[in-house]
Amino acid sequence: WAILHKNAAPNTTFQYILGRNYQRKQKDFLGMVLSLTYNKNMTRNEGTRTFFAPEYDNAAQRVYTEDNHNTQTLLGAIANFSCKINNNHTVSFKNIYSINSDDRVLTRDGINDVINDPSIYFKSYALWFTSNRIYSTQLIGEHYLPDSKIKINWVGSYSNIIREIPALRRMAFDSASGSDAYNAKLYDTNPVDNDNTAGLSFYSTNKEKVNNFKFDLSRNFNFTSKIQSLFKVGGYYQKRDREFNPRLLAFCNYNSLKFDNTLLTLAPDRLFIKNNMGYIGNGKTGFNIKDITEIRDLYTARTELYSFYGMADQRFGKKIRLIYGARVEDFHQILNAEYNQFTPVRINTRKTDVLPSVNVVFSLSNKQNIRLCYSKTVNRPEFRELAPFLFRDYTIKYSVFGDTSLRRASIENFDFRYEFFPGKAQLLSASLFYKKFTDPIELISVSNQDKTLSYRNTPSAQITGAELEFRTMLGTLLPSSNTALLNRFTLFGNLTYIKSKVDLKVSDTSNFYYKQGRVMQGQSPYVVNAGITYQDEKSNISSTISLNRYGQRIFL
Repeated sequence: WAILHKNAAPNTTFQYILGRNYQRKQKDFLGMVLSLTYNKNMTRNEGTRTFFAPEYDNAAQRVYTEDNHNTQTLLGAIANFSCKINNNHTVSFKNIYSINSDDRVLTRDGINDVINDPSIYFKSYALWFTSNRIYSTQLIGEHYLPDSKIKINWVGSYSNIIREIPALRRMAFDSASGSDAYNAKLYDTNPVDNDNTAGLSFYSTNKEKVNNFKFDLSRNFNFTSKIQSLFKVGGYYQKRDREFNPRLLAFCNYNSLKFDNTLLTLAPDRLFIKNNMGYIGNGKTGFNIKDITEIRDLYTARTELYSFYGMADQRFGKKIRLIYGARVEDFHQILNAEYNQFTPVRINTRKTDVLPSVNVVFSLSNKQNIRLCYSKTVNRPEFRELAPFLFRDYTIKYSVFGDTSLRRASIENFDFRYEFFPGKAQLLSASLFYKKFTDPIELISVSNQDKTLSYRNTPSAQITGAELEFRTMLGTLLPSSNTALLNRFTLFGNLTYIKSKVDLKVSDTSNFYYKQGRVMQGQSPYVVNAGITYQDEKSNISSTISLNRYGQRIFL
């Protein structure tokens, strides 16, 4: 429970890469790449967090100062092998294993109720460690059948993901009115409703296995000298299995009548030691540990996705290119949980979608294109967004749970794009786009529960926008006698303006009507990415300065 104070070390990265290529009969036969990476980054963010009370004309009610430390550590290994059997057949075997962790310390202090009782101060600590272990392997085949001129590509893969929170500890104290002494606030009734709760320990294990297989068949056809065509068909299968097991423990007093209240004034690292548990002598009692895990917190889930597609890539002379096709996806999702011992949660949904795509390219010249695009896509709810499990996120100071009634969202995408390629890896493009959402999923604040979040489908939404992208050498913009030096500098940028609108369903007595409401949750009105790169190929020196900025957006 102690907070260790230490100086931050520089962020460090170490990487070792080994590549080998072996030949047979003076031809490439076997290649391999082995890599080991270690990365450690330490960050610190300071700020304030204010909660406003609608019942008091949105006056500031809770005001806190926050200090958030995070140490991210990554250890990763790659082992990839590729065998070229002959000019027509290649088989590859790829593996990646990584362990990454977040070790966070969040401290918060301030006033819990500025409006009604500003004399009582509040402080809390959250010590939060998360570990992710991922192993992924792929077996890949690339084949060409010269007699039929058919290309065959296939990939079989397996991933095993284990996400653990072995220790999330939470402490909370407040001071008596007019006193500088802080007292720990023990678990009493429900830690979700009572934010001032000390001595919470959360543990969880999330295990997931993913199996994938896909294949593609393609063949070129030249119907005439001016019409060149590539036809492709393929299929994809994915199966995901997840098992989630959390546990939540709380320290409470062993006997309320004989409890030694002086224990509550101890420092966090002296509060819940062994000597303060159970009967501590002199007719006094200390702490007890209570398992407050709810049955709703556990769940198992599975998805199966079957997908098939067909497409054509056709060129009509030198001016027109047409890429079109459709994908059929059959998606089956199962989730099993319990609200309580009397109310089971059984999600078993199956949905088939036909997703067309059309892309037309007009070549104005060998350096200029105009693109017109249409596609339909889907956004399916994740297990976490469906499961009734209630998780307390101390960083944002909200509890989050899933909605079992979520539906998948569908999106229609329209794009118009102009592209200009001046040469030497330079680019200038301008785009207009429009997206139409049906049943988009948004993060919402639950109206009848304080500081509780969930997910829901809003009826519909639209996004319109414009985008400008460029990548150019300074020598092109600023011609001079020293063009070689200026061409080592590349200026790049991506500017996007976005206007979003959500249509809300509003109840009017017994009727429902749609109202054009707010902007879309999570959507920024603009995004700016820009920078300049210096690269000297002779000395192998490169450096980049970049700027990234996005506009304000609705968090929930």
